[in-house]
Amino acid sequence: MDYIWNITGKCNLQCQYCWDIFKNTAEVDTDQAKSVIDHITEDPCNMLLFTGGEPLIRDDLFDLIHYSKRHGVKYIKICTNGLLISKRIEEIKAAPISEIHISLDSIEDDSNDYRKKNFQVLQNIKVLLQNVDLQKTKIVLVSVIDFHRLYKFESVLKFAKENGIYVTYQLPASIDNHKLSLNIEHIQVEQLNSLFLSLHEYHRQYSKQIDYFANFYLLIAEKYYLEGKIPEQCQAGIGFQIISPIGEYYSCYTCKKRTVSLKECFNSKCLVWFRSNGRSQKLLKMLKTP
Repeated sequence: MDYIWNITGKCNLQCQYCWDIFKNTAEVDTDQAKSVIDHITEDPCNMLLFTGGEPLIRDDLFDLIHYSKRHGVKYIKICTNGLLISKRIEEIKAAPISEIHISLDSIEDDSNDYRKKNFQVLQNIKVLLQNVDLQKTKIVLVSVIDFHRLYKFESVLKFAKENGIYVTYQLPASIDNHKLSLNIEHIQVEQLNSLFLSLHEYHRQYSKQIDYFANFYLLIAEKYYLEGKIPEQCQAGIGFQIISPIGEYYSCYTCKKRTVSLKECFNSKCLVWFRSNGRSQKLLKMLKTP
């Protein structure tokens, strides 16, 4: 089993497209968190991803990372907005982290960006590159694509190529912020076709930078957005589980309680969590055929 742990609901950014369902919720203390780790490692735990909120806000994050490793977690990952990397660089260097995922949509500071402080994040990434062995710790930049401004995503790809790191991405997930112009599920077919043609070209041109997550994500997103296909069965909770800041377990970010049909609840958020290796292959096989 893989686990995605929203270790905190607190964050030091307010990204306009954020759909974190655990925002500003209560969270377990260090001893309670270690009890959660004890529980999930009773059986083999392949991967534990610490996310949030912003996980680097928690003072005890690296204590929990080391504790997880001692208890047999094979791969430990963190997903961060990057703002606190420099502050905690010595702890990062000493920690058994397999991958660090850093949110970055552009290499420019732009008042129109849906995230902010790109320049500060870039400086922190450079600090990380100077201090981390890339043979031991993989760095992956994670972009949410603004399909109106694809050049911003390409700037992230170019930066990754120059620095020998990786990029994965997602298209905007369904959110309740109606001020955004990112709702991909309602754009015209011609725009969708153009978008996916561009994505295929990026995959070709930057193949060494595209993380394997993104290769599966592209295939699944095309099926979903262009053909309107959804899986016949839900795989949520089978290959991975979500842990809330308070230590509760969920199968799915979309429906905490499975009270609706798959057809009613399947949406763009589902694609994000099905994109990794084995789960994506299962999902692709289950997509409805004509």
